Amino acid sequence: LARIVPALASTVTVLLPWFWRAWLGRWAALAVALLFAVDPWLTAWGRRADGSALALLLGLLAITAIWHWRHAATDGGVRRWERTGAVALGLLLTSGPLAWGMLPLVLIFAAIYVWPGGDRAQPPRVQVASFVWFGIALAVGATGLVLRPEAVGALSTSLSAWFVALTGASANPAAWPFVRLVIDQPLLVVFGPIGLALLTLDARRRDQSSLALLAWLWLAWGLLTWLLPGRQPLVLPLVGLPLALSAGYLAERVAAGRADGLTALELLALLTVQIVLAVAGAIWLVALVDSQIVSGQPWFTGLIIVALSLVVWVIYGFWAGWGLMARLAFYFYGALLLALTVRSTWQLNQAYGLMQPDGLWPASTSPDMRLLVEDVERLSSARRGDPNQAELLAVYDVAPDPVVGWYLRDMRNLEHVRGVDASTFQAQDFAALGAPNWPLIVAPATRNDSLALPDPYIGSDYDEVVVWNTAMLPQPPVDDASDVQDPQRTWSTYQRPLLRWLMYRKVEQPPTIQSVTLWAAR
Repeated sequence: LARIVPALASTVTVLLPWFWRAWLGRWAALAVALLFAVDPWLTAWGRRADGSALALLLGLLAITAIWHWRHAATDGGVRRWERTGAVALGLLLTSGPLAWGMLPLVLIFAAIYVWPGGDRAQPPRVQVASFVWFGIALAVGATGLVLRPEAVGALSTSLSAWFVALTGASANPAAWPFVRLVIDQPLLVVFGPIGLALLTLDARRRDQSSLALLAWLWLAWGLLTWLLPGRQPLVLPLVGLPLALSAGYLAERVAAGRADGLTALELLALLTVQIVLAVAGAIWLVALVDSQIVSGQPWFTGLIIVALSLVVWVIYGFWAGWGLMARLAFYFYGALLLALTVRSTWQLNQAYGLMQPDGLWPASTSPDMRLLVEDVERLSSARRGDPNQAELLAVYDVAPDPVVGWYLRDMRNLEHVRGVDASTFQAQDFAALGAPNWPLIVAPATRNDSLALPDPYIGSDYDEVVVWNTAMLPQPPVDDASDVQDPQRTWSTYQRPLLRWLMYRKVEQPPTIQSVTLWAAR
């Protein structure tokens, strides 16, 4: 259930732009839905057992409800969307730390679209019943369907976690969010700013001032969270979402244009040349990254490829018109950047290897923990006849290990202890049970030498947590003033490893690994 709910929330988020057609336009809503579907960050949050995906969905649902409530044509529609927004807002406040990042956006949206002004009439009066719906949703979300009243304190805990995500210490460098944007969202990097600029130019001419103001304020809020010292993955979507809206608006404008004068032969010739140049560019980039020796030849070749591509577009612009050229360039590079975004989604969420860290999360759980669970259940079945019945002691240093506790949560007799020594076995009278019935012990590998275990115990190590961040990439070499700059050393020790990670997410130095040991008596 902990993973099903975020996965469903991430899926529903992709369907939500269906209700934005009247707000953004049909093609813009379709483009935003496509961007949500391939978004590597939304996919990553949909795979996590926390409330981040739910917070994103509920925040966007609250925005959707506010817009439809403001523009509903019937009293029934007003009531329906008003209650939908009340429930979404109540559940949003209980969905975790990211809720406090989405809440200002909901308030900004309400201030822009609800506040009367210009040709906008007074908004509908908020009904008292909607406050009741809000309170019920807040109470249900805060208490876990009223099953855990003590969980109300999680509201303040999530707010504290949000402030830590913004202002706490971070191992990521200051440029980390922008690097993530470039390598994970290449389509938004290119088309997001173009769409935002076009939206700003059309603010008065096409009555898009509200949408332009929303996009700018949303982007400003997201950039503010990026520039604060926390630099946690939690804040990444706050910039990705407004860029997706801007890119969707660009798609709406391009789709509204006409392609008069375009012939199939011209289109085939143009796309063939551009595809050949794109493939040549990809081959050049692979050859550059794989090259062990620094040389100016690959850079010269790349410059020629880029220049040829631009010349072809310019010639076609003179031939068929600049509007048609821009439209075809949008479709071509949109498809190319969309493919790169899908590749980034796969690299971030599906590809895994010890020497292939994605760098999004500062620490990730090793797949070896699944082997630990299988071995514990196998030993429990052999000794107690039940895979979850064996006595299990989880040793910790300062506080109980959340990773061990989560993966072994089905063990009924799991106990977290600070240490294990001879007194542990005497107090529990395990000696009378015989060595095969002694408890299984999971301890940090760093504690193995300090554990006073009886002779029958033997242990096996399992990788628990893999720690890696972009600050662990090679840094530029520092030469003395008397030394001559060595381009080969700079390429081998800094530039090539950096390009290799940016392109393949592969590193040459292994990440830091934290291990645990499973001890069992023979």
